Amino acid sequence: MYIFRSEFVLAIFIFHLLFIILALYARKLNNKVLDYIFLILATTFALTISLFRPGFGVDEPSYLEVFINFKNNADTFPFDYSFKILYEILSNAGIGNEYFNSIVSSLYIVLLSITVIITSSKNNKCFYFLMLLFSFTSLDLMFNAYRQAFAFIFIYNSLFLFLRKKKIKGTLLAVISFGFHWSAVILILFYFLSKFLKDKYSYLILLLLFPFVLASMFYPLGLMGIGYNVLSFLPLNELFKAHVLAYLEADNISSASFYILNLFGRLPLAISVLTFYGFILIFYKKIRMKRIIAMIVLMAIYCLVFMEMAYSFRNYYWVLPFFPIIALDYAESNQMKIHSRMIGIAVLHILIALPTFYSSGINSMIFNTGN
Repeated sequence: MYIFRSEFVLAIFIFHLLFIILALYARKLNNKVLDYIFLILATTFALTISLFRPGFGVDEPSYLEVFINFKNNADTFPFDYSFKILYEILSNAGIGNEYFNSIVSSLYIVLLSITVIITSSKNNKCFYFLMLLFSFTSLDLMFNAYRQAFAFIFIYNSLFLFLRKKKIKGTLLAVISFGFHWSAVILILFYFLSKFLKDKYSYLILLLLFPFVLASMFYPLGLMGIGYNVLSFLPLNELFKAHVLAYLEADNISSASFYILNLFGRLPLAISVLTFYGFILIFYKKIRMKRIIAMIVLMAIYCLVFMEMAYSFRNYYWVLPFFPIIALDYAESNQMKIHSRMIGIAVLHILIALPTFYSSGINSMIFNTGN
């Protein structure tokens, strides 16, 4: 764990624990003002990390290079419309090249904080934000996979708008999300399909999938051929199919396969996914967000089938950020036990963060901790 190699990371961990305690205190008091104050402080803390980190993630220099080229010739921009608009805003705002990466990761943090306010009506916003932020997924999105980071923010909010029957606003955010990353379409597709999946089948399917997901974290199951054949014959948009099939090409897989990672490289994803699925299976009857769980189950099938595709681990980035809202829904479902449940979730969150967020290899690049 990098908390033992870097004073910077150790300081992050200490403040992380402090904010967890403060967030639990605010929820115990059910104090809205205190919750917002702690959320603002936690967001400020996260922004401090973003602005003063000594290093960069794997893909961040590439995004910076695109930004430099964009300012010289916008016609050469290689990504979709929403990301191009973001680059135009940053360029027109006169953001210097040396500040580009810090500004983009900071913008993600601000949007994440706003997302918490939008999607939670309870006085648990600071705790919710901390669970979202200090995760293996968010670490990579914040300091590496920019396009998917912003795509997820918009599609996540879009889904909750759809749940509240605000279809026009939900559609608008979904369209914005697609302009950041094409694969956001998959999540919205499964959301609409989840309407036809009965609750009892959601549980049974996830229960049946669990041992296969466990095995897939350590050994390729050879299911991708099935997925390839299904995709080839489905009446989907040709551009969408081309995007997916490109990730299934042998050359791309060989250079970006999950299975080229060693055991310790795979553990953060394995721990995150298996803990989330296990949580759903154990507390399924006490979780009220059955529609979201049905969508997650459909995504679980997709992630398992395409586990051997290039960058397959990022398919799970559409799934894992739902863990906090699912866990908090479980806690809030019984007001008599809410505080004890929140403490239990906090302990689980820290236990997951230690071997995932604080042990992910990207730490050595972002925080210059060494190998």
